[in-house]
Amino acid sequence: MSSEHFFLLLEVLKQAGLQGTARSSTTRLARVLHCSQQTVSRQLRELEARSLLLRRASPLGVELSLSPQGQRLLQGVYTELCQSLQASGNPCTLSGTVETGLMEGAYYLSLPPYQRQLREKLGFPPFKGTLNLHVNETDLHAFLAQAKPLHVEGFQSEERSFGGLKAYRVLVNGKIPAALIHPDRTTHKNVAEVIAEKKLRDQLGLKDGDRVSLTLQEESHA
Repeated sequence: MSSEHFFLLLEVLKQAGLQGTARSSTTRLARVLHCSQQTVSRQLRELEARSLLLRRASPLGVELSLSPQGQRLLQGVYTELCQSLQASGNPCTLSGTVETGLMEGAYYLSLPPYQRQLREKLGFPPFKGTLNLHVNETDLHAFLAQAKPLHVEGFQSEERSFGGLKAYRVLVNGKIPAALIHPDRTTHKNVAEVIAEKKLRDQLGLKDGDRVSLTLQEESHA
């Protein structure tokens, strides 16, 4: 794939997100990419022919989204970049914005089977609640791809079944040991849930909208 094709795919990612759809036009894309409208039209056709892009004409121009194959390609590039930077001594980090959750984390972390396994695997009893961070979905996928997860098994109660989850050791803002937990079944694709021994909001004086960074701990690197 040429560099021109790559930067066009990257622009679609910026406008549409990993799994969304963007309404744009060849004129706008040409202006952003500093090329002619005819060049953009040709490249869109070529990317569509290679099953990297989905497009549909609309009254306002064109609707664009990444195909599953295009998503995987960009995620692969991101992962390789992260691995190269990590090998050069630059730790892989994930940044997000603090947001208020639905208190689901507090409920699940209060369940003894989860509590017991997390305490055994992480070495500390987690506070019964999560710090929720709104993150970029692509960044989250790439971040998790760099780490070795700790597996927490699901279980069955009398009323229902509870799914498993993966825990990744991280440092919050470079100093507080914690874990990013990622349920095996989740609909929150752009939320990172972080647990620690004590309530992170209180430890760091955080409020909604504050920026927080997560860094993989050394033993968590894949």
